[in-house]
Amino acid sequence: DQRPFNPEFDDIYFSSQNPIEESDYVFAQGCQLLESWQNKANTDEQQTFHLAELGFGTGLNFLVTAKLWQAHLDSLKETTRKPHLHFVSIEKRPIAQNDLQEIYKLWPELKDISDQLIDKLPSPTYGRHQIEFSELNITLTLFYMPVEQALDDLLAESGHKENKIKFEHWFLDGFSPSKNQDMWCQEMIDKIAKLSRTGSLLATFSVSSQVKNALMTSGFVLNKRKGFEKKREVLSAKFVEKKIIKQQQYINLKYDTPWFNSSSSSSDPISSGAIIGAGLAGCATAYALSKKGIQADLYESGDSIASGASGAAAGIFHPQLTPDMNLPSQFSWLAYLYLLRFLSELNDNQKDTLFYGKGLIKGLSTPEDQERLAIKDWIHSLSSGVSHNEFKAPHLYFPHAGALNIPQFCQLLIELAGLSDERLFLSTQVNSIEKNGEQWQLLFKQDGENQSKNYQHIILCTGSAFQKPMTNHFDSKTYATHLTRGQSCIINHDDSIPLLKQVLMDQVYLVPQNNGQLHIGATFEPCEQPDSFDLDPLVQRQLLEQANSTLKKFGNDEIADELIKSLTINGNVGYRLHTQDKLPLVGGLIDEIKLKKDFANLGQRKIRNEDLSTYNLPGLWMNSAYGSHGLLYALIASEHLSNTITSGISPINSQLAQAIHPVRFLIKQLLKTGTT
Repeated sequence: DQRPFNPEFDDIYFSSQNPIEESDYVFAQGCQLLESWQNKANTDEQQTFHLAELGFGTGLNFLVTAKLWQAHLDSLKETTRKPHLHFVSIEKRPIAQNDLQEIYKLWPELKDISDQLIDKLPSPTYGRHQIEFSELNITLTLFYMPVEQALDDLLAESGHKENKIKFEHWFLDGFSPSKNQDMWCQEMIDKIAKLSRTGSLLATFSVSSQVKNALMTSGFVLNKRKGFEKKREVLSAKFVEKKIIKQQQYINLKYDTPWFNSSSSSSDPISSGAIIGAGLAGCATAYALSKKGIQADLYESGDSIASGASGAAAGIFHPQLTPDMNLPSQFSWLAYLYLLRFLSELNDNQKDTLFYGKGLIKGLSTPEDQERLAIKDWIHSLSSGVSHNEFKAPHLYFPHAGALNIPQFCQLLIELAGLSDERLFLSTQVNSIEKNGEQWQLLFKQDGENQSKNYQHIILCTGSAFQKPMTNHFDSKTYATHLTRGQSCIINHDDSIPLLKQVLMDQVYLVPQNNGQLHIGATFEPCEQPDSFDLDPLVQRQLLEQANSTLKKFGNDEIADELIKSLTINGNVGYRLHTQDKLPLVGGLIDEIKLKKDFANLGQRKIRNEDLSTYNLPGLWMNSAYGSHGLLYALIASEHLSNTITSGISPINSQLAQAIHPVRFLIKQLLKTGTT
């Protein structure tokens, strides 16, 4: 009858009669959404409402809720501070985009919002996918995973935060309990209770005894409501009390990770923040914080933004994938999708100033690289994100990847953040960071004068300068970082130089720039510290030879040696900060004294749960060590950090969050040695 049907659960997704009205009645009215929003409409506090749904399905409940939220925003006075809705939805079996497009034709009254959702819909790959509806002040975070994994993921994230994640509303809209018992069992309802505020409201179509008993056991008070049309009854519930759960006496190293426990420094709204470093990480952090309503000061030792490694004329972006989709691959893939969603929402003028080339051909030169062909088919089937081109040489083709003008990208982030000139401190050398009561004191030199300023939060986005101590509260060796020197060259276009349509990448990358230049990069030379920024002629020659090899491999004419000798060759030199495991450092700086004291002889003795604390330096954060993937990592890493600081819901799951946490290397050391 032209309605979607799920053969796995032998059930339909929505009723044939008035599904929009039914969704509104059962869930929006069952949770008293409008009343809840209106009750806080005139308060001065920052309003962020958290709503969680089990069973995204067709997205109908989200669309209905978003339309109601839009009407609520329209009803507010112009002087009222606009609230924000964070809608979290869990879905084990995402519906394909083309099927959703057909379904949404049934609901023309929701077209404005459903069109936006279709445009923003992520690849249906496992993990979290966070989508912004900026005009509606809505964030949608989709958990593409089984419900038990999603709830465990949220509990793990919440458990490490001083200010726990709690939801005000719940939609339980999975398939019927008789056909999907795992979603409605007591264990799942207990997890919902742990993630609920006192007074949280829950709504569901099910009135089965299994569901009612589980809810009452977990501390919910039930309210049966008249059913919609032919259905006799539906259910709403209010959470009134916490189920007392006895805490285990000792930590279990197999499951517990208390060293990730962090303090956000204060439960009060963030009043002041400083970002050190105005490269990709710093500008992206300013942008991410601005979306939380936080305007931070931005400090940069150079005379312009993106003056360090981020100052390269062109930066390429594409996912780094491996056949086993290990943690670096997962992070890379999610970062890639996040960046693509951001770029897709820019206007034509913004895109014209940013893009050097769209589409990237990545050669597979080594046997290890060629193994990656094994993942091509399943990635392509999920996202059309990887495919073959017409070349015979082994390669992957990323049609949505490409190259951007990095300085312009940083400038755009600053503009989107609304950062005023008064908050941008260029040509300013930060000398030290010291604790000053409940705040951090920044000591810096500007215009030849030593100055200081106090902040509640300071974020280090210093890249290669991270290894230079700014505070005696940390030792850079703890974070297992190292530097590489990168050099690129830029050739002015000549009729004898191939005019490329897409980015080529093999031994080097070749980027055709809009101004007629060809950008070739970049080298990886290990070094102890940044020294010379002068171009090395021998390295330039090496780059040109590798460029010719890449051009030849993909059927392009080579650049004649005689021409190379006559060309004026420019370029860039930058220094990149890397970690041993190729993942960035994003999170709180470590309180090493407290951590080593509490976890001395880790694995060799029992550690009591009641003795545990938080293990970051409250208010001192880092967002660094992107290596050569700054353009790819900057947005998702900064969004994750901003949610860590503000106790929000991250765009990455808790496993990935722990994989990029700065404490990871010290814990590995303690586990390995069993001593400090």
